[in-house]
Amino acid sequence: MGHLRFPLARGSLDKFSAMPTGFILRRLGHLPHEGENFTSGDLAFDVIKLAGGNIVKVRILRMEYAV
Repeated sequence: MGHLRFPLARGSLDKFSAMPTGFILRRLGHLPHEGENFTSGDLAFDVIKLAGGNIVKVRILRMEYAV
């Protein structure tokens, strides 16, 4: 509970797949490194995995659940 999941499949045209990646790139202004984190509003973002310059896995938690 409290977790939001966005599939980030490589090559997918699904608008939900690209949404967190585009948001992260716009928010940070650069390609993040694994382990980089930031907050926006009441959400905490943690970049879990990169592959070949692509953001593959991101954990997004509401701040009340963030550790």
